[in-house]
Amino acid sequence: MPSQPHIDLAYIPQHIVQRGNDGQPGFFVEADCQRFANAGLRSVTRPPCGANENWPLSQNSTHARKCTLTPVLRHGDSPVRRTSVRGFVAFTLCVASTHLLAGAPPREVAYLSAAKKIEMRMADGQLTGKMPRRTEPDAKRWLAVLSDARSVLGDAPYGEEDMGALMGVCGKANEIAVRYMLAGAERLKPLVADTAELSRKLRELTQSNSYTYQDELAGLFAFNVACEARAIVPLSARLASFKPEELTPVRREGAMQARTGLFQIISGVILGAGDAKISLDNRLLTLRALADNIRPLASALPETMRSVLAQAALAGREQIDGKLRPTLDEVVDGLTRHSACTGICAL
Repeated sequence: MPSQPHIDLAYIPQHIVQRGNDGQPGFFVEADCQRFANAGLRSVTRPPCGANENWPLSQNSTHARKCTLTPVLRHGDSPVRRTSVRGFVAFTLCVASTHLLAGAPPREVAYLSAAKKIEMRMADGQLTGKMPRRTEPDAKRWLAVLSDARSVLGDAPYGEEDMGALMGVCGKANEIAVRYMLAGAERLKPLVADTAELSRKLRELTQSNSYTYQDELAGLFAFNVACEARAIVPLSARLASFKPEELTPVRREGAMQARTGLFQIISGVILGAGDAKISLDNRLLTLRALADNIRPLASALPETMRSVLAQAALAGREQIDGKLRPTLDEVVDGLTRHSACTGICAL
């Protein structure tokens, strides 16, 4: 069940709860619970506040656990919650690994190092109201690493054994993009009791930030497109290998959510190509990333979804800048080519 909207308060303890659905166990085995915990706790930097861990049994779920964490680095609990859920969902799909950096290639270590540096700068910026900008030498260098999909992800296909590190890198890129999108959200704290107004203001804020920080976000978005594409083949192959009884509701739901997310990513890039408030260079960057990765992305979508996306692209083709049309045509071509519907697509 989705949680109610809330604002994270720095240094204020919050409960992060994972319960089972309809009274079912929240985790298949105890090791699952521990993996879920570790994924979240790894995202917490202990000094200066630390993390208070508490794992009692929940009253309405046999194996659910509750964790009380003290948010640090002026972040609040959202990065912890997202990291826990993302890591555990990857595990239920049987593609997560236990240690992100253990034995990771140097390119992944360099990526996560750059991510850590820019996150620290972002944390400091929450006090001053200043986010890292590409016009600053350090931030420019870090963002260049965080946006370099070819160097970080490479061209070789990913296998199931690589998915833990891949999800960690991709998740980090997404977290940083979200922080740019939500820059200034602390100003909305007085609206916490008015969920309708808070939601409206958050939409306005993210829309405004998408333009303000477009030079920082474009590369991160392009990187995320490449990340999602790298994950499709191993995830689909793994799902296709499951026996019918192994396709649990949790796995099905996770796969369908992933498919919906892919649809939203593709549609967002297509619609963004016609947004004149975004610079031509930034639109071309994200559209180029989509065109380069459209075949694996489209392979995860059923024909109905691909058709809707192709029609949307064609409908806006004449309204976008002529320099973007050849790249958009590549996207349409990738969406309309026939491909077998297996794995994520078939669920």
